[in-house]
Amino acid sequence: MTEKDSPETGPTGAARVDPVRTFSRIDRLERDAAAQQAHREQLEQLVKKFALRVKSDQGELEQILAGVLRRLEALEAGGGPAAGGVRATGARQGSTPDPGTALPWSARATEQDWRDLAAWVDWLSAHYAPQLNLRIWPCWPAHGGVAEELAALRAAWCAAAQADTQSAGTGPDMAYWHQMWLWPTLERIRQHYMFKSCESDHAPDRPGRPTDPAALATRIDAASTTNAASRRSSET
Repeated sequence: MTEKDSPETGPTGAARVDPVRTFSRIDRLERDAAAQQAHREQLEQLVKKFALRVKSDQGELEQILAGVLRRLEALEAGGGPAAGGVRATGARQGSTPDPGTALPWSARATEQDWRDLAAWVDWLSAHYAPQLNLRIWPCWPAHGGVAEELAALRAAWCAAAQADTQSAGTGPDMAYWHQMWLWPTLERIRQHYMFKSCESDHAPDRPGRPTDPAALATRIDAASTTNAASRRSSET
């Protein structure tokens, strides 16, 4: 066999084209291109998730900053540091609000406030139709903690809906409300309150027992002794 007639060349000496090898190379190139495309799509998904997370964190920071600014404005106006903008009745200026005098929502709400909250809770239950383990049972007004949770949830929803309207539906406020307030609140209500036992019939709350006065007095005496010894040590 001459060099011109070798398997690698044709009769005229030109390179012989192996169709099997050519198709194998094309198939390999197609697989590489598909792998690169899949990798690109994966990277795009990761970038989108990262961008959404950054946007969500930005919305959270903006809400926290807005809350701080409201508190500063309340302090400048002489409103005191009561949490959530609730002014403590009978509390000393600048002191921590007394739980007995800083009225919760259920104690300061009007009849219309209760009716508005009930209508909103009914809408929430019908519109979202959560799973059975997250349902709000009809006796919720009889549970003080649950009523406070739902009132706070509605207040957050009102703020998010207003911000969403002002941004023409392009802001993250409603998404943030769903992620950070709606489902965590429903889960917390069913997990931490006796309310979860009211599926078939209302079960009244059983408040915790008051603080043991003897244990409290012992702790106060010990603290007084320690503080007195510390003062004497600093004076010598």
